[in-house]
Amino acid sequence: MHYNLVLHQYFEELKRTETSIEQLASIWHCSERYAKIVIKQLQQQQKVLWETSQGRGKKPFLTLCQSKTDAVIQVLQQLWLQKKYEEVFQLVKDVELQQNPSIQAWMNAQFGLHALNEEHVFVQPMYFVELFLDPLKAISRHDMHILEQMHESLFIINERSEIESNLLFDYNSEDYRTWHFVLRKGVLFHNLEELTASDAVESIRYVKSYYKNVFTIESMQILGRYTFSITLHKPLTILPNFLASIRFSVFYKGQEPTIGCGPFQLVTHTNERMRLQTFTRYFKQRPWIDAVELIYQDFEADVVSNFIFHTDVPYREIISQEQGADFFALNSTYGELTDRDKRAYIWHLIEPVRCIVDHERETLAGSWLVGQSNKSPVEKTKKPHFSRPLVIGYQEIRQGVNHLYRVEPIQQLLLEQGVESRTVCIDLKHAHEKIEQKIDIFVGGNALSDNLLLAYFMMYSSEPQIFFNFLLPESRQIAEYLLQQATSQKEGLACFKQIEQLLVDEYTLKFISHRKHYFYVREDTPYKHVEFDQHGRVNYRRIFYKDY
Repeated sequence: MHYNLVLHQYFEELKRTETSIEQLASIWHCSERYAKIVIKQLQQQQKVLWETSQGRGKKPFLTLCQSKTDAVIQVLQQLWLQKKYEEVFQLVKDVELQQNPSIQAWMNAQFGLHALNEEHVFVQPMYFVELFLDPLKAISRHDMHILEQMHESLFIINERSEIESNLLFDYNSEDYRTWHFVLRKGVLFHNLEELTASDAVESIRYVKSYYKNVFTIESMQILGRYTFSITLHKPLTILPNFLASIRFSVFYKGQEPTIGCGPFQLVTHTNERMRLQTFTRYFKQRPWIDAVELIYQDFEADVVSNFIFHTDVPYREIISQEQGADFFALNSTYGELTDRDKRAYIWHLIEPVRCIVDHERETLAGSWLVGQSNKSPVEKTKKPHFSRPLVIGYQEIRQGVNHLYRVEPIQQLLLEQGVESRTVCIDLKHAHEKIEQKIDIFVGGNALSDNLLLAYFMMYSSEPQIFFNFLLPESRQIAEYLLQQATSQKEGLACFKQIEQLLVDEYTLKFISHRKHYFYVREDTPYKHVEFDQHGRVNYRRIFYKDY
């Protein structure tokens, strides 16, 4: 029990009040003997003034010398040192001091980088997200972020968006169908077992079904402790890009997703918090910090926010530009828009600038990549006659988050020209049979990772293949040929650029906007010298004390 704090429920601070040991024992739910011990300790700590008088019937007087806020902070400090984080947040709620500036300042000061018990620990509050460490089930940014801290893949994408060996010492392929790999020696898992070819092969075998619609493996052979080979059914020049995916992380024995060989190892994971401990035997440069504590709590005075803080709070703004774009696609295989003139009319009618909702966070797009554009088709047509309302499908990202806000301006533009429309929500994560026979226009968005070749390939090849299914047979045949070329020759990005131009030329694809992400970090906390990715996730590998 927090004896001093409890007294604030019954007595006013700095007010001399008559009371008794019996009353204090009742308040604290303890014996009178123990109440005498506690009040004496509080007196010695100068938290209270306890005045007793000689003589029968004379009651003592109690004066609270400490403010309620200070009393709360003192208890919070004790709980925090004991790592009872959930009790910290619950106490703040119980005493209804969430908005108290002193409490907020204290709470914020606990986050960021600290030296705790001779360890440099980065403490971060975060809303709770169910975590899936299984690479086949990982779906959220949180899943991927934690997997990246714990695991390593055979290849990585460097800062220049180029493929680079990671767990590999060497690799080669003469025909892009049979690949030979040589692992680094001395790479240790978190359980201090050495990574071998067997671990790599079993990990690939477990995940290979995820990309079965893209490529299939004919055979894999373990050639030695550190060497193995993969033979595909068809050549695939961008196999290293697939093997750089975090889904192809190498696990211990290929089936222990909690045991990796990355810079951090998972030591605690509950519904309240997660602790990642730096792996001191990491085969590359170890992180400077010693541990990360993620505290699952939707804390009101958070130090990192998607929204601007109050004007009296010092903060810095972080802007990240996302590759990829929001778009609309026109269906040439079904309904009204099989007529090229009608597609051209709609393509030119819908002005992307009219579809932008947030002008601060969005910029007009002319391609999937920021700063690039395509040659626009010039043929325009007179307003054609539409015999029925157009059906507009809009992408659902997750429950309650979708692209309906993009559709509304498009519907207004159509209505201004007398073209009626209706909408339908489409979740692309679920199977949609013959989606190209149900809608005329699709409105959605794609974000591209740094692994561009893989991102492009998955965007165009993954079901339900919106773009290719919206193309007429002859154009689709060309697009599929270019897609195959992108996986069988080194100039894959050039092939993807040609696919993009083809979609534009056929009035199948028109870009709307690129997205910017804004994050705001309080400056009145230890949350300094921290780097964020485009999703607002912290790069734990880069955190350190900067004394200059």
